[in-house]
Amino acid sequence: MDCRITLDPKDSFLEMLMLCKEENRTAEMLMDINGLERAGGHIQSIEDGEVMLESGQRIAINTIVALNGIFAESYAGC
Repeated sequence: MDCRITLDPKDSFLEMLMLCKEENRTAEMLMDINGLERAGGHIQSIEDGEVMLESGQRIAINTIVALNGIFAESYAGC
């Protein structure tokens, strides 16, 4: 069976995204928007429940199911 690293219940993707922005690290995301989609890049801003990448792409934080290889618990077995 495929095992994945999952997000600790006391942590959140928001905290991880903020750390990526602070450290100018790339954020590679998997989102569930009527199916799974990928996006990635450096974060320009985080506000109003959205992440804006330097490319201008906006991503609703509540759609993110994985960030830099860390998965939400509900997607651990996908």
